[in-house]
Amino acid sequence: LLNLNIPQLPQSEIKGLAITRLGRRRYINAVSSRKDPRGRAYYWLAGEKKDLDQDPETDTGAVSRGMISLTPLHLDLTDYAYQNELKKTISFFWV
Repeated sequence: LLNLNIPQLPQSEIKGLAITRLGRRRYINAVSSRKDPRGRAYYWLAGEKKDLDQDPETDTGAVSRGMISLTPLHLDLTDYAYQNELKKTISFFWV
């Protein structure tokens, strides 16, 4: 899975392509409730951006410098370090 971000600039002003990692971002008034065509609620990050990560290796940093950002993603959100800690804690109680 690839995340592509293109700066809102004329093509002639784009400074190149950067392979990046995801930057951290915060939003003010962040969540907007909406309805899909079937009438089910869904939520969208729609607030004003605040404190964008400007590290040059991040997607937000690259786009703010006028570069296209390409970030490889994976969908495994497992916190492996905490998973191992949790296994140890639970085994203490279930032995």
